[in-house]
Amino acid sequence: MPDSATHEEHGVAGALLGETLEGGYRVIRKLPWSVDHPERNRSCCYEAVGPSGEKYFVKAYDFRHEERSGKLEDLVAAGRQFISEKDIHSKASTLRRSTHLVSHGTINIGSETAHYLVSEWVDVCLKRRRPAGRGHATAEQRFIDLRQVCSSLIQLHRSGIAHQDVKPSNVMVDPVGVLKMTDYGVSTCSDVAPPPSDSEMVPGDVNFAPFESLYAQRTGSWRRQRLGGDMFMLGNLCFYSFSGLPIAQVALSMLPPELQPASATVDYSDIVPHIIKSMSELVESVLEGAGLQDEIRDEVVRLVLELCHPDPRFRGDARDRARNATYELQRYESAFERLRLKSRRFQHQ
Repeated sequence: MPDSATHEEHGVAGALLGETLEGGYRVIRKLPWSVDHPERNRSCCYEAVGPSGEKYFVKAYDFRHEERSGKLEDLVAAGRQFISEKDIHSKASTLRRSTHLVSHGTINIGSETAHYLVSEWVDVCLKRRRPAGRGHATAEQRFIDLRQVCSSLIQLHRSGIAHQDVKPSNVMVDPVGVLKMTDYGVSTCSDVAPPPSDSEMVPGDVNFAPFESLYAQRTGSWRRQRLGGDMFMLGNLCFYSFSGLPIAQVALSMLPPELQPASATVDYSDIVPHIIKSMSELVESVLEGAGLQDEIRDEVVRLVLELCHPDPRFRGDARDRARNATYELQRYESAFERLRLKSRRFQHQ
C-alpha cells in the first residue's frame, strides 16, 4: 500500500507501487520527483520490470483533482497535456538520441484512474553523471556531451519537435555514454495540436528559459519562439556546464530593478542592449574560472553569446541567418567537436 503522504501529494499517480501495468510491466520502485507546479501537477515516477526482466521508466499522472475542481476546462487541459506528451514522445522514439516510449495506458486503483507512460530505462541523467562546474569532468568530456545534446536537438528539430525544457536532468546517459533527450512534458510539435503548456511564457524550467520568455515576450513565428528557445537553452547548457550558473541569472544580476523581469517599466526592446552589455562583460569573466585554455575559453564565450542572444532575431550564426536558415545547429555541432579535439590536444601536451 502507498504511504498516505505520497497519495495525498500525487493522488492516484503515487499509488502504483506493486501494480502490474498492461503488457506485464511490474512497478517495483518509486523514484525521486520534483513537482514544478504543485497546484496542478500530480505525477509520479517509477522503476518497473518488464516481462523479460528488463528495466523501464514509468511516469504516472492523476487528473482526479481536476475532476474535483468542477472546472471542465481544467480536466480537458490536463487530458490534452498528457496526450500531447504521449504523441510527441512517440514521434521522438524513432530517433536515436531520444528515449523511446514503449507503452501507455490507464490503470484503475480503487475508484480512481491513473494515466501512465512507459519508456526505456536509462540509468542516470547528465546532472548526476557530470555535475556542472569545474572539477567534475574534463573539458573534453564536456564538449562530447554538448555535441551529443546538439545532435539530439538537430534530430528533434528535423522532426518538427521543439523540446522547450533542455537542462541536465532531461538529458540521459546510457551505459556506453550515448546521450538521449527525455521528458517531453512541455514539448511542442509543428504537426501535433499545441498542448496547454504552449500558451505559457515559461513552459519549462525558469532557470534555463530564454530572456524573452522571462520578460513575457511573444516573438512571432513558431520557429522563432520554439526552435529559437531551444537554441538559447543549448547555449545556456554550455555556459552552465562550465560555470554551474544559468546565464540569465548572471546577466540579469547587473541590471537595476526597473529592468528586471518582475518589475520592468520599459519595453523589452529597450532592455535588450543592457542585457547584451551585461553578457559581454560577465560571460568571459565567469568562464575565466572554468580552467579552460584561453583559446578554448574565447571560443566558448563566442558560442554562448551567439546562442543566447537576448533578441531571438539575432540568435545563432550570422551565416545561417543570411541564408534564411535561422536556428540551424549543425555549425555548433561541428564547433563542439572542434573544441573537443582542441581540449584533447591541450590535455596531452
